[in-house]
Amino acid sequence: MVTHPYDRARSLVAAEVAALDARLEDLLEKQRSYVSDAELAFYRGGKRLRPLLLLLSAHAAARTPVDVLPEKAVAAAVSLELAHVGSLIHDDIVDRAPTRRGMPTVSASRGYELALIIGDLQWVQATRTMSDHVETREDIALMRDFLASGEEMCRGQLDEMLATGPGDRSELVRRYFRTVDRKTGRLVAFACESGARLAGGLPSVVGGLRRFGGWLGRAFQVVDDVLDVVRPESAAGKEPLTDLRQGRLSLPLLYTLDDLPGDHPLHKITDGRPLSEDELEDGIRLLRHGNGWVRALGDARAIVTTARAELALLPGGPHRDALDALAAHLVDQPFLDSYGTATACSSEKGHPRSPQRSSRKGRGRPRCPRWGWQRRKGSRAAADQ
Repeated sequence: MVTHPYDRARSLVAAEVAALDARLEDLLEKQRSYVSDAELAFYRGGKRLRPLLLLLSAHAAARTPVDVLPEKAVAAAVSLELAHVGSLIHDDIVDRAPTRRGMPTVSASRGYELALIIGDLQWVQATRTMSDHVETREDIALMRDFLASGEEMCRGQLDEMLATGPGDRSELVRRYFRTVDRKTGRLVAFACESGARLAGGLPSVVGGLRRFGGWLGRAFQVVDDVLDVVRPESAAGKEPLTDLRQGRLSLPLLYTLDDLPGDHPLHKITDGRPLSEDELEDGIRLLRHGNGWVRALGDARAIVTTARAELALLPGGPHRDALDALAAHLVDQPFLDSYGTATACSSEKGHPRSPQRSSRKGRGRPRCPRWGWQRRKGSRAAADQ
């Protein structure tokens, strides 16, 4: 039986994960007067990827193997999860999201005002937890970088909310990546870098893990935007196509616009004009059955290839291999290919055909997401390598 990369990774840091869970439970108990059982279940339902990346990075960067990381590393991992959950609560307020992880969001069940304060509480507890373990100058520098990561996340959220206005497509794509690097990539990069620094890793290893985390965070957000398009609500645990409904310029949407004539109504979204119900339904159809999300997935695969190359700076070992496997799994989830085969690559009647880009070879050939672009005999797209 094949072990899932996530389960394999957790097993490598089982002792630290147990300590992490215990610390989070203790902190949640202190919030018991303010949070409901449903909100506690929401907290416990996450994969805790960022703390896991920190713990794996610490082991991978350690100059000599250690059985269990020091308490300071576990506390930093706890802070990351608190900050992440706080950002999710705030995101759901901004998006007016009704569900997340298959449950009502805090804002939907408790109201926006209360959700805002509960989200703030997570950030304050995250900061306090990390500051409780500041003992050296390096700890102070790490604390400063954690706060800077929080600031960048806020800037990324603001960038996303204000991402309308003039600009050619390449400029809009550049803005998109700047936004996701701030909103998602920065905290993932900090998770990997801080683990390495707390373990006393060599500067080259610390730098490699920081870059790995930054690329991984970028790819993670692109894949999340792809899943927002292709994954059914029953599997996603949240309302699909949130970006389109909110007028957000996701990468799948930007690439979909590339295939549309300049006077198509969906272009209104680039300058903040609202779509009618009919235009929204047409936009949903184009996003789901067009090539935009296929191109975005190809980009994510290329980004992950770059991220995995950074791990070559690390000494070999199971923790480095676990980081590599997690990155590979992000863009190689079987669901993505099975969905694409059933839609964008299907020739069955009833599946809308997406506009094709002309080329000398393969003109009119449907693009398959498994290969990233057009499938050519004997070769794969570079993004899928």
